[in-house]
Amino acid sequence: MTKPPRCSRSIMAVCRSGKFLLLLIARTTSQSPDGKSIAVANNEGVVTIVSAATLASRFFFEAHAVKVRAVCFSPDSSTLLTGSDDRTVKLHQINALKSQLVKSFCGHRSSVTSVQFDHCIDGLSDWRGT
Repeated sequence: MTKPPRCSRSIMAVCRSGKFLLLLIARTTSQSPDGKSIAVANNEGVVTIVSAATLASRFFFEAHAVKVRAVCFSPDSSTLLTGSDDRTVKLHQINALKSQLVKSFCGHRSSVTSVQFDHCIDGLSDWRGT
């Protein structure tokens, strides 16, 4: 059984050996199941993908026009769900240096405050056509 990704709301400040390395003010975060990446979303709708090993920012993208309240990586770490105050959920394909919007899910009556993949079912194959 696969462990669900770690998701939290935080201010991400990282120090190593007493040296300040990184500060990202975050609304919500999620670590990829493969342990290689951390998604950090903020109140301006921007998601930053950070290398978990080096804490270097790999890239960032505007996921929503307003506050992102929830992020979650897929079980295979290749896609990211985001939920926002704009009442949408978006599915993003995550590559080495960029993201691509795959699908927007509209129709929620209020802000989307939580998103999660089902770790027992591979529903991503529907969007990939496999």
